[in-house]
Amino acid sequence: MPALPRLFRTASFRFAALYVLLFVVSAAILGVAVFLVARGSLEQQLTASVQSDAAFLQTEYRRGGLDHLRALITARQREPDAPDYLLQAADGRKLAGEIETAGRIPLGWTELSSREAGLDLERPERLRTLVVDLGGGLRLAVGDDLSRIGEVEEAIASAFAWVVGLAVVLGIGGGVLLSRAFLTRLDTIGRTAEAIIAGDLTRRIPMRGDDDFDRLSATLNHMLDRIGSLMETLRQVSSDIAHDLRTPLSRLYQKLETARDGACSQAEYAAAVDAALKEAEALMETFSALLRIAQVEGASPRSSFRMVDLSTVLEAVVDAYRPDAEDAGHVITATIAPQVTLAGDKELLTQAAANLPNTLL
Repeated sequence: MPALPRLFRTASFRFAALYVLLFVVSAAILGVAVFLVARGSLEQQLTASVQSDAAFLQTEYRRGGLDHLRALITARQREPDAPDYLLQAADGRKLAGEIETAGRIPLGWTELSSREAGLDLERPERLRTLVVDLGGGLRLAVGDDLSRIGEVEEAIASAFAWVVGLAVVLGIGGGVLLSRAFLTRLDTIGRTAEAIIAGDLTRRIPMRGDDDFDRLSATLNHMLDRIGSLMETLRQVSSDIAHDLRTPLSRLYQKLETARDGACSQAEYAAAVDAALKEAEALMETFSALLRIAQVEGASPRSSFRMVDLSTVLEAVVDAYRPDAEDAGHVITATIAPQVTLAGDKELLTQAAANLPNTLL
């Protein structure tokens, strides 16, 4: 089975289709309810109209007699949309009216077909008929066409069909438009991601307003900014490692070369090795400090900060490097204010202070 087009497999189109389905089901339920209520109401109105007409003719018969009733029926049946009538004698003869029926019609409510009514067979009609006894064997039938109710039912059904059909068309059309807009935004994000994968870390997802996609795009752009910052930090750390280790490595190389070529006694050899070990230890401290800087910059900037006595740190660094400076013919002087404290990383502050005499020795 071939896969559906991409447009119809999007979440927005599925939501639109689900909405249309729910609307159609709701409209169908509402249509059935309206249909039943309207039909019941129309049937009640038709019944009440027939009863009222029959009661009126009974009253006129008692007031004016048979001839008056026959004249009244003849006049009323000429009116447009008038009910159908039948005045039947005791022997079954039709005295007035247009309803044709064989034999005596039963009293009460009955339904006559178009054949029994003698009407046009090309337009079938069903008559809701009330038959009453006028006395002396006379019977009066008053009936109204049930097809009027059918016409209203057809109109209601047609209206709901048009509404449902229009809703389906608009829903599918709206789903297609939403899906196209959805895919356009997704494709934009995808192209940005492909460009970043290809190495263009400056690309960002464009935003058009303040909708859900824009808020997602803003979050992704913020993440990309953070990644770019981390990459820049990585490049800077690599450059710092190369710069900070060049001079100590050169000194270590010189001391090892001196130990190999210039040591004339065991004591000189041991002294040269100790000096080389000291340089190697300084290298390890420098490397650890650089890694520590990378960790601090990669995590929350102040998550590892503590209150540090900077005066004590500087005094310790000066005391540690003063002998080496004197051996190299330098003098370290420092004026340190007492009890200077700040929030920071003690190891990094110590390394930063130690880098100053390292550049001189």
